[in-house]
Amino acid sequence: MDDQVLSSDAIAFNGDKYLQVEIAKLIKKHNIRSVIETGTHAGCSTAAFTEMAHAVFSVELNIDLFDAAQERLRGKTNKLLSLGNSPDVLYDILSAIEGPHLFYLDASGKDYWPLLDELIVIYRFSHCRDCVIVMPGFYVPGSDFGYYTYKEQRLDFDYIKQKIYNINPNFQYYYNTQAEGGKRGCIFIHP
Repeated sequence: MDDQVLSSDAIAFNGDKYLQVEIAKLIKKHNIRSVIETGTHAGCSTAAFTEMAHAVFSVELNIDLFDAAQERLRGKTNKLLSLGNSPDVLYDILSAIEGPHLFYLDASGKDYWPLLDELIVIYRFSHCRDCVIVMPGFYVPGSDFGYYTYKEQRLDFDYIKQKIYNINPNFQYYYNTQAEGGKRGCIFIHP
């Protein structure tokens, strides 16, 4: 099995309960119908989402991680796991459902970082203009929180700004101020 698969003691949101609480608040505040997650990994956060939303859609590219998530989520009836490249699968999901959605964009890879392509797909659907977008592993100015990098590009607001404002020029955003567990930065984008 792939060495990325988490052990049985893995926990949701990389161990960050502050992140989980903030997401639950956003789901309630914005009357979110479905959560769409990219980067299922072993399904820990996906399992938490099934307790917060009516429907959960999650996409994973790695077959070993996908299989681990399938096992972890056995019995959860309000979820749909898909194996594939997140922008491609995201297009199929958004073609079939209506909003409002919360997107949890956490897919990454060594050779391909799909984030900008995911945002382009989201832009193509008018029912996503009032969505909520959460990105963990985000650079938070002035903090010591961890963040993703890809080919020496850090995941920060300048990297996503144009794509975000294409989706909705009136989007607002804020960063997490507390973190635990993996202590990653996070941005919360909302209408």
